[in-house]
Amino acid sequence: MSNQYDCNINFNIQIDDKSDLYQAVRAFSIEQAKKHFKRKDAVKRMTLTLEKIVSNLLRGSPSNHIAMRKEKVDKETRYQGNIYKHKYRKLSLDILDELDFIAQQKGSRYSQKQTIVYPSHKLFSYFSDYGLASYYIKQDELIVLRDTITNKKIKKNIEYEETNETTTLRKEVVEINNYLRTLNITYTGSSTSTLSQEYDTPYIPLVGPLYRDTTRNQVYRVFSHGSFELGGRMYGAFWINLKKKLRQGMTINGGSCSEVDFNSMHIAQLYAKEGFSHSDDYDAYDIPELQAMKISRTAIKKQVQRMINSTKVTKSFIHCSDETIRREFKGIDYDAGVKPILNKHKFIDKYFHSGIGLRLAYDESRIMIDVIKKCIELDIPTLPLHDALITQSKHAKKVQELMQERFFEFYGAQITAGIKHL
Repeated sequence: MSNQYDCNINFNIQIDDKSDLYQAVRAFSIEQAKKHFKRKDAVKRMTLTLEKIVSNLLRGSPSNHIAMRKEKVDKETRYQGNIYKHKYRKLSLDILDELDFIAQQKGSRYSQKQTIVYPSHKLFSYFSDYGLASYYIKQDELIVLRDTITNKKIKKNIEYEETNETTTLRKEVVEINNYLRTLNITYTGSSTSTLSQEYDTPYIPLVGPLYRDTTRNQVYRVFSHGSFELGGRMYGAFWINLKKKLRQGMTINGGSCSEVDFNSMHIAQLYAKEGFSHSDDYDAYDIPELQAMKISRTAIKKQVQRMINSTKVTKSFIHCSDETIRREFKGIDYDAGVKPILNKHKFIDKYFHSGIGLRLAYDESRIMIDVIKKCIELDIPTLPLHDALITQSKHAKKVQELMQERFFEFYGAQITAGIKHL
């Protein structure tokens, strides 16, 4: 059954209304709605809103962004249906919060931030006895086009005309999804919730008793700034946002897995544009001057990516949206912190603050999709992971060869793809 309303989530939800879990979510939503409303129409609206939010939370995503603006959106799009009024969304979250089913990081229309909702294990445990077999959530639109509004702070899905290009893009994703459906994927934590003890927070990213191995193994592509030549990475499948620790012990069709990852992909792409290739042991983020300032490789990598993606020099670490950069570069003069990066990458410094990141992401996605399609031809199971692929360990060397060969065909330069056993 496809519900009509989608509560400001960017995709529609399909639920098998014959499953025990659906009936449990429905019964819970009706019970809570009747506690707060007497009019039948209000109970109905409250039920559907709460039902949609709970269903979305049970996907196991680490967080869910919900716009809390009061305006009612009446127009249906390819991405979502009508959205119920602000009061039903707010009350739904308040109810779940009181039950300790969620934690909220409330947004603000003034800061232009949506409310972030984190599901707790208490939510998963409440519904854990109702089964999983027939319960699923489906991404309806496989090709998502986004634009940004209000000083590039808010991303918004936008409509687009169907063309030969969009048809081809959709067919490629359908081909990949059809193959992914044939795979039996398992991962650490897929059958247990005890991993919460390993984290400081009770909210485990993508893990819960209801999160089963193959529940969410379909992908969709997201393009940016209103262009089908910017962005294009794949999202949606559970392993894409899965913590590295939880990927350990992953299996595909019973076989152990390895991750084949391009080394410093965006940096390598920029050097390739200038005719350079790197040796296997080259580390784009090994910058001794910054390491001497107690700045980690992770923070250096994030700052380099920030410089590639941004369109202007901000001259500030404090106002960066990334908490790691703010923390580790705290108290460091901006020029002093950036100069070692520019010295390390003087051959490509013209690309910094050029906003080229989304174009690189598009080229990266094109390369990865071509490799995945080749793997499908060879019946080599692969799971997309942005600039990496997860595959059975016995196929890792072949996948590595295919990735490196496709990069060379695309850019005319060498790149190294590393193999890490999971």
